[in-house]
Amino acid sequence: LETRTVAQLAVVLERELRQRFGSEYVSFLLFDVSGATGAAQSIPLQAAQEKIPSLAKGRHAVSGQLRKDELQFLFGHEGELVKSCAVVPVQHERPLGLLAIGSSSAEHFKSSMDTLFISFVGDVLARVLLPLLGADAARSRGEAARKGRAARHLALDGRQRLGLAS
Repeated sequence: LETRTVAQLAVVLERELRQRFGSEYVSFLLFDVSGATGAAQSIPLQAAQEKIPSLAKGRHAVSGQLRKDELQFLFGHEGELVKSCAVVPVQHERPLGLLAIGSSSAEHFKSSMDTLFISFVGDVLARVLLPLLGADAARSRGEAARKGRAARHLALDGRQRLGLAS
């Protein structure tokens, strides 16, 4: 919770879920995020809504067995190894992403499971993520502005050295 960037948050989230909770597979998908996302993967919200509509448009966590194409979208090449999972929407006023936790056991996550805890994790994650997304975007804009100023300065310096600038 003490991270300062989206990339740091993604790394800490994956590490904690794997080490403290013994999660075999962790996928953190962020919607329409530019810049460094670390262990998280940024994907277009529209792509998620087309490929996994019930999960991307859903407002509640789900657990159990998913279709192969859904598992592949969520977990990439590891999707072939995932037999059951829990998927929680990460949202606050708008969809921010999805957190998916997978298991190689078909019995580990069942559709009858209580999703209160994983839903709580998703809510906390959204509250922590939202300000980081704004800070990362501001940082990216600041870096672009600095690079633009540096390029203008170099161009002016070059013109002055050539005696072209007044």
